[in-house]
Amino acid sequence: SLNNNLQPTVRYLWEEVGVPPEKLGKMIASFPQLLGLSVQHNLRPMVRYLLDEVGVEPARLHKMFCTLPQLFGLSLQNNIRPHVEYLVTEVGIPRDRIGKAVVTFPHLLAYNRDDKLKPTVHFLHTLGVPKDRIGKLVATHPQILGYSVDEKLVPTVRYLVEDVGVEAHRIGEVVERCPKLLGCSVDNNLRPTVQFLLDEVGIHPTQIGQVVTKYPSLLGLSIDNNLRPKLAYLREEVHVEHDAMRKLLVTCPQLLAYSLENRIKPRHRLLLGKGLKLGLHSMLAPTDIAFYQRYGDGLGRER
Repeated sequence: SLNNNLQPTVRYLWEEVGVPPEKLGKMIASFPQLLGLSVQHNLRPMVRYLLDEVGVEPARLHKMFCTLPQLFGLSLQNNIRPHVEYLVTEVGIPRDRIGKAVVTFPHLLAYNRDDKLKPTVHFLHTLGVPKDRIGKLVATHPQILGYSVDEKLVPTVRYLVEDVGVEAHRIGEVVERCPKLLGCSVDNNLRPTVQFLLDEVGIHPTQIGQVVTKYPSLLGLSIDNNLRPKLAYLREEVHVEHDAMRKLLVTCPQLLAYSLENRIKPRHRLLLGKGLKLGLHSMLAPTDIAFYQRYGDGLGRER
């Protein structure tokens, strides 16, 4: 009966799966059928499979089921196991990365293969992502298989090619470098960032596509919390001229991705204290070890 099942199920989720007590209520409310499942016949075999064969880290196991408790309602033999094999053998997710992928995005194990997963994998291939590299792309950003091809992927790709100016034959390369770009909202994220690069950085419209192709992650950075404060510091404190900044960011856009607090400010202050002035690329591009060995008194002391 339900009452007889309640205590062992809750105890198992808490003690062996690691679900925090404060999250048990929400988990059960989201999937009440959980209390009707057998620990011995449903829950424990699923958990053992995920730990022993899929490679899910024990410490992260509970996150999967807090995110998607409905997984416990799927058949291990008819759903979960075939899904994992499809993701590894057909999609190409490396076997040593499948555990991390399904923890990051448990819905991978619940989506319909024919209606959801296969069309998305096919679409990525049509963009120019080689079949033998799609698995690594999905392992990096498993959420990509959750995006609707017609409602999300096609409009985003169309915007990047037609409005931003990324060359169509290079869009697969852009997606491989930054798959999460396809998850960004065109209106709330991509378009405002492109406008910022045009208006405030001064990049010419014909060069935006080139910049995004070189460093697509730039479009995923926050304008107010990231890009604008960096630009202000580089102009006002480092005294980088507007035109010099524009030219430099066209050739090396990743310079705008370095951390303001952890990289730009400490290096600039160190050089200032020593009376040295470097070009932006020479100041920011070297690794910490190379930079501080050359301009500081070893790594650490100057930071």
